[in-house]
Amino acid sequence: MMKRVLIVVLALLLIIAGGLAGNAFRNERMLAAGASYRFSATVNPVAAPAGGSSPSASTGAGNSATIDVSYEAVIAHVDKSTVAQVTNQTTGQGWQAHIARSSGSGYTLTAPDMPSFTIKQSANPFGSASLSTSADEITTKDKSLQAQQPATSAPSAPASPSQGPTAAPSPSSVARTQILSASPLIGAGEVDPSVTMRTEYLSSAGLINCTARGPILEPVSCWPLSTGADVCWLEPPTGSSTVNILCAERGVRTFVRFVNATVATGGSAPSAETVWIETEDGSQFRSRTHGALDSSSDGYAIAFDCSAGPCRQDTSNVLWSPDDPSTPIDKGQGTWRVLVGTYTPQTPAAMHGEAVTKAWVTSGA
Repeated sequence: MMKRVLIVVLALLLIIAGGLAGNAFRNERMLAAGASYRFSATVNPVAAPAGGSSPSASTGAGNSATIDVSYEAVIAHVDKSTVAQVTNQTTGQGWQAHIARSSGSGYTLTAPDMPSFTIKQSANPFGSASLSTSADEITTKDKSLQAQQPATSAPSAPASPSQGPTAAPSPSSVARTQILSASPLIGAGEVDPSVTMRTEYLSSAGLINCTARGPILEPVSCWPLSTGADVCWLEPPTGSSTVNILCAERGVRTFVRFVNATVATGGSAPSAETVWIETEDGSQFRSRTHGALDSSSDGYAIAFDCSAGPCRQDTSNVLWSPDDPSTPIDKGQGTWRVLVGTYTPQTPAAMHGEAVTKAWVTSGA
């Protein structure tokens, strides 16, 4: 009788041990490099939680104010740490999230001022882990979705001179500005095969110096700006002895790979910014972040240089007055607006308002 009891107890212990080992194996697979998880929902980007209630992220069609949004989280191993590269596939915005063990069989993905997600193991031992979050997290923290909201037909108040680009409105058929990622990196840090890339070998180490905070999908701060390395990303190490940086050039989604740059760790991340824009007439412009320019007699200077399209024929650029309290791009509505025109130092600027159809932004812009 005692022998039979021992056999039963031993069998139970083996089952428990097998279950624990299986869970450990499944948890390890959840954080394997390259593991990918996706989450989709329909949300209202302008809805604010009231009275402590949290709207649920539905998967069905909603009212005209709702939009469909999808996220992808890819596990990556960076500097001996395991992180998640999260991408909003609707807007193209990407960021790096910290991974922490959550209660139960799962992990939480968190980043400052961005939606938090949970990777949770399926109750089915043969099922796959899934990514989830709440509509509250999305609508209150993902600011990039606000620009995806369709413009309403409600009349707007007359613009005042302090409103920047809205001071010279023009009719537009653009429903909303499409926000896209300016980064040349995708997934766990691979170079996007769709971008245009050329390589430039620096004559000596240290010609371009960069400070990287660590996340591979975030831009790095580089100098001197005269080299054109004002908006750059650190290329993931390939095993070579040199460090490469990928910097945005004049044309949309075109980059130069600087080989043998000097990169230091630490420091703060550069400010988020809009790198390229395309206006409704098809003109494309690149942000101008260095180099002194003469301004017009009424104080306007170039904020974005023309890079392609009709602006090449009429030599127009995106203009902005440093005395204007607003930014060069009016982002107050779902449709962004800019002032486009020409000038000479001796005359007032001749300009008009243009709607922005597409904008390529760095993380967090």
